[in-house]
Amino acid sequence: MTFIQFMYVSVVGLAVYLKRDPDTGHFYLHRKGNTPWRVYITMTALYFLTSVLNNWSFTFGVSQPFNLVARSSQLLASLVIGYLFFSRKYSRMQIGAVALVSFGIIVTTLSEIYSKQVMNNSCADCDALPTEVFSQVLADTNTINWLIGCAMIISSICILAVLGHYQTDAYKNYDIPAEEGLFYTHLMSLPMFVMLVPDLVNHFFMWNNTPIIWIYLVVNVLTQYLCVKGVHNVNKLLGSVACTLVTTVRKFISLVFSVIYFQNPFTVAHWVGSISVFLGAFLYIYARRELKLKKIKEQ
Repeated sequence: MTFIQFMYVSVVGLAVYLKRDPDTGHFYLHRKGNTPWRVYITMTALYFLTSVLNNWSFTFGVSQPFNLVARSSQLLASLVIGYLFFSRKYSRMQIGAVALVSFGIIVTTLSEIYSKQVMNNSCADCDALPTEVFSQVLADTNTINWLIGCAMIISSICILAVLGHYQTDAYKNYDIPAEEGLFYTHLMSLPMFVMLVPDLVNHFFMWNNTPIIWIYLVVNVLTQYLCVKGVHNVNKLLGSVACTLVTTVRKFISLVFSVIYFQNPFTVAHWVGSISVFLGAFLYIYARRELKLKKIKEQ
């Protein structure tokens, strides 16, 4: 799915950025200004890595609702990495909002472990407390795989946070159009899929056994294109953290749809975690607005 999405974005971009020199007749890829290739190479490597890790996590038993909620911690990762490595400054209210998001993620993680054990009937006592179940499941192979999937998600979140701040600085320093950044990060990622050829072939034959999957794939690719295009534009206009807040709201809508459509188990603890995550996100928006008003008054 990731490969097809990258291929689609690349083909659409070629229609815009593939130019023909009228004098020599040679084709070339257009770039605005003198954006160094190393900028695109760095963004490409980071974007490809975070996309692959996120998709691989599903093969290790991570559910879609948990993936969506966990990735809402992108706000936390963006704030911490921005502060540590990109000299970003944040108010106490913003930090408090991030703490609320973190609480939601912890609650959701423990609830997910507990729910999986009850559903699989692999706990010694299904009436046990989630913390007791957590201590029992580490020896379970399925749980170990799930933890590997969680590690992939966490890595993907951190890498995406770095990418977000790097893109913000690159767009600002080189005045890169958002559509151009989107095109080159996808086009230059295509050669990296060579290492995934066996997996791509297996999925191709597997999907052919269920034709309706191709319909879902087309819908997914088109909607993902609109989504990722919007993310690049918001990142350029508002910055990495604000962009993360926008995507958090989108994840909330996706989360509700996923629970209803796929009938995934969603316990009270899941809801507490979700509400904490999204309440923290909106609190961050409010804090950012207050900082803006304060700067305007000081001017």
